[in-house]
Parts: sequence; structure tokens; C-alpha cells
Amino acid sequence: MNFDLPMISANAKPEFRDVKSCAAWLETLPLINVGPSHGRLLGALEQLNCCEITPTERLQILELLREPVWFVQTELAKKFASRAVPLATPEREIFANVVALWSSYGQGYLHCLQGFASVNRALLAGSIQLVLACQRALWCAGRSIAEQQLCYQEVGENEWTLLHRLYSFAEEQKIVDQQVEHPVQKEQWKTTCMETYTQPLLLQLANPGEMTARQQALTARWLDRWGTNVRLKSSPPALSDKPVCPLAVDLAGDKGPVREHLEAGGTRRFLDATELAKSIRMRIALLQKGDAPEKLSLGDDVPPRLASHLLDLLFRLWCEDKPPRNPARQSAANKAELTSAMGALH
Repeated sequence: MNFDLPMISANAKPEFRDVKSCAAWLETLPLINVGPSHGRLLGALEQLNCCEITPTERLQILELLREPVWFVQTELAKKFASRAVPLATPEREIFANVVALWSSYGQGYLHCLQGFASVNRALLAGSIQLVLACQRALWCAGRSIAEQQLCYQEVGENEWTLLHRLYSFAEEQKIVDQQVEHPVQKEQWKTTCMETYTQPLLLQLANPGEMTARQQALTARWLDRWGTNVRLKSSPPALSDKPVCPLAVDLAGDKGPVREHLEAGGTRRFLDATELAKSIRMRIALLQKGDAPEKLSLGDDVPPRLASHLLDLLFRLWCEDKPPRNPARQSAANKAELTSAMGALH
């Protein structure tokens, strides 16, 4: 539970230190002006992360900030989604600020986890506060990964390491299946640490670099609904479960999920998508029979042709036992030579 968090400083000057002052500060935040509001939220969270606050109070403050953070992040992400790569300077600055806010917001929940872990774990085991802080920290880590996928950036090792460590902690505390309020669709359904963890894994396996922003958004939205159909296990699915492929991930690693037949045991986990495969096949069949996408909980804003095409793609990527089309990308360092003038070019 020793995360690389900002140091607590006596010189920190947060805009608020408790729920009451936070609520008053939010009333002065002009969310209609997304850019300035985003900057103020980022600055406030950076100061809050350097301030000594009880984990319970910090958790309540972060939950109060959740809707404003989600709003400004969603609005600013529209400015770099589906843009040509490399991003222009203004778009890259916006992207960096969005990732920075997810990082600072997630660090607040990490502070909560470290604070809770410092007390008597026997008394805290399974508490709703612990589950909520862990799920929210996983959500922030997953959102940071999603923003990088949205503008076709390669997800770094630090992002995957943090995501895996958080899920390992949830496993250790035996809270992976405990439900909490969904961070966005709070009035519609609940979610768990396992569901929150598997979503960025499956989105990565969907080849987001070859998707449009619209396809990525639909896939993420569907995964929110299908989370209960995916299980993470310590051993791969049985052969009788084919054509479901044993998609694997190493909780002690710094990489995303892979399509490899790894040996079971240790920190290796396997995504069992058996129920997900059945669900997708059923929806594809019903779409072919003429059922409307909204009737199949795919959304009333999705044309049948797009829904059918995307479902077929996701089934092949998640559920068929096929090797990846391309080898994994490898980092390399090469010296590029540049010359000018006609004589040198000749």
C-alpha cells in the first residue's frame, strides 16, 4: 500500500479541508466555463493531496467532487478525441491536463486507502468505505488508460502497474465482488472492483487504436452493462468452454492483458468470458432477426448496422481462440540522421 503519493506538507493551502467548505467552494465553480473550472479543480486537488486529512473526511470530499470532475473531463476529452496523431500543441496540452486531473483525483483515493490500511485491518475488513475507495481508485486508473487510448497513445507501464496493484489489494482484502454505487450511473446500477478492473483490460484487447472515438465510447458503455458476465480466475477456462479464449494478465507485471496460454498459478489471472460470449452471440442473432438495438440494451442512439458490426468485431477479439493479428509492439532506440542541401542529398 505504499504508493508514490505527494508528500504531506504543512505549507499546503487547500481550498477546503472538509465537506462543508468543499460544498461552498463548488457553488463558486462556473462549470459552464470548462477550461477555467478544470484548472481550478486540478489545483484544488493537488493542494488537497498534500494536506493532512482523515481518510473518512477525504473520501467524502472526493465523492462530492466526483460529478464536477466527470463533467469537465468528459467535455475536455472531446477536444482531442479522434484527432490526427501526433496531436497539435493545444490538443496535447488539453490531453495532458485531463490525464493530470485523473491522476490527482485518483491519488486522493489512494490516500484514503493508505489511511484505512494504517488502522486495525481486522476492524476495517470488508467495510463499505474500503470497498468504495478501492473501486474509485481503480476507476480513476482505468479512466486514465481510456483517455490515452482515446487519442491513440500507447499506455505506459506505470498505468498498468497501478491498475494491477489496486486489484491485488482488492483480492487481498477479499472485496472484489462487494458492490458499491456506480461512479457515473449511480441511480441505475451498482458495480464491483472486479468489474471495474476487467473493463480496461477488455477495452485494450478490443484494439482501441483501430477504433473510432464513437466505437470506443460504445464499447466502454456496453462493458459497464456486461461487467457481471466476465470473471477473473486463477486458472484458465476449461476446454469445454471453447471457443472462449483464456485471456491472461499478470498482476505483478507492468503490461496489459495478453492472448497467451500462460501457466496457472502465482499472480497470473485469466478472464473467463464464457457468459460474455453467450450474451454477444444472442444479441447478434436477435439483431439479424430485426430486433432494435435499444431493445437489446445497446442504446437508442446506435444504428442496427453499427451495433451488429461492432458486436461481431468484439466477439472475434474477446471470445474466439485466435492469436493476435500483429506481434506486440517493442520499444526501440534508433538514431535518425537528417541532412539538407542538394549536394548532401545527392
